[in-house]
Amino acid sequence: MKHEEDTFAFTRGIEDEIVSIAAVHPIRKDYLTKFLNSIGVDTCIIEKLIQEGKLVKLRYGGDEFYRSRF
Repeated sequence: MKHEEDTFAFTRGIEDEIVSIAAVHPIRKDYLTKFLNSIGVDTCIIEKLIQEGKLVKLRYGGDEFYRSRF
């Protein structure tokens, strides 16, 4: 299985963008972490979104992903 590219482009608030993208395409943890680090955003934002009920963490094929809570 081929994984998606690790490029993201954000046009609104980063939290809204993460939730929006994860609603249609689960985001691998390592890609999201790498991106957040590259733009200087603390990765604790991920845990914040999980605690707020906006994201859920799941495992698939040995990888960890985030998707929006439906």
